[in-house]
Amino acid sequence: MSRLRRVTASALLVLPLGLFAAGRPRLVHRPAAEEVVNYRGGAPRDGVYRGAGPRTQPALLWQRTLGGSTYAGSVHHGGTLYAGDSQGRLRAIDAATGAVKWTSVAEAIASPPSVTADAVYATSALSFIYALDKTSGQTLWSIPTRSPMFAAPLVTGGVLYAGSEAGDLFAIDVATHTEKWRYRGPREIHTQPALAADTVVFGSGPVLIALDAATGIERWRFDSGTLAGGISIANGTVYAVVDPGHLFAFDLYSGNVLWHVPPAAGVNGWTTLAVFNGLVYGGNNLRRLVALDAFTGETRWTFDAADVPSDPIVADGVLYFGTWSPASSGTAERRVYALDTATGAQLWSAVVTGDVQAGPAVGEGIVFFTTTGGKVYAFQ
Repeated sequence: MSRLRRVTASALLVLPLGLFAAGRPRLVHRPAAEEVVNYRGGAPRDGVYRGAGPRTQPALLWQRTLGGSTYAGSVHHGGTLYAGDSQGRLRAIDAATGAVKWTSVAEAIASPPSVTADAVYATSALSFIYALDKTSGQTLWSIPTRSPMFAAPLVTGGVLYAGSEAGDLFAIDVATHTEKWRYRGPREIHTQPALAADTVVFGSGPVLIALDAATGIERWRFDSGTLAGGISIANGTVYAVVDPGHLFAFDLYSGNVLWHVPPAAGVNGWTTLAVFNGLVYGGNNLRRLVALDAFTGETRWTFDAADVPSDPIVADGVLYFGTWSPASSGTAERRVYALDTATGAQLWSAVVTGDVQAGPAVGEGIVFFTTTGGKVYAFQ
């Protein structure tokens, strides 16, 4: 079904000798620092956030109606939540009160931004990469990409990585607003890039590709057939979902398949995966949230939700996720959950209006959910 193609040293002329060192390091996970927050955490996109959300039954701190349907997730940074509306405008919302600080002039922003101490970075379906002022939302600079962009960008080490419908992965120096390199993939890029150990990994159509983050030189690729969802990296391992319902773990340094879990009866889809303390978390179309051993793929526990889970995230040992239904009108009531990451025991749940189809954000003891009912909820 699948085929791995490793790019050799002879094909690339030179590769660092340490790149394919024997053995996989069993690294200790450290959450990303607050200086840069990307959708689903830090650069590896492992779904782990710095800080904490509510562990016991929370109160609704506030809710805000943005209007229309909101499918993209949100990002919290420095007391502000950044979330998009159905018109593709980005809102900066006070995390404590729900008051809107600003609405971007930039339009057609279809995915969550990346936020640093200096700016908010977003991609647009109008074929632009934007840097926005954190105080006003005004555009600081923009770069035309000549192709729509739907996947969330990644900012780390002063470089922005973002993919386009034309299959181009851009590496932009955010200080100089100039292109460092560009890689042309075989198909459109809908997955958010993830980065660890100087390797950026993303999906281009059905192909999983790993590049040298500094040069854009290809290190390896895996022809999956149908790559689905996002990419997560932890402990030298790349975790990915391949339709219909396959889970894969790849060695980050070589691209070798470490384990593969075929779909159980009735399973034909998974969320993007979160990885924390040796476990991989994902939800499937059977309304089940599953924890697997990160090194073997064996199931450790399962939790049956009221509806299909959305992308899970982890903060301070708590797993948060929302739910949605394929048959939903978009305004029905859905549940959001908090589980113990080690055992899968339910810590609390709450009701929201509209499907939750993106991962939540966490910060300052608050967890935030966006819904297709055009609402943002803050629980504390």
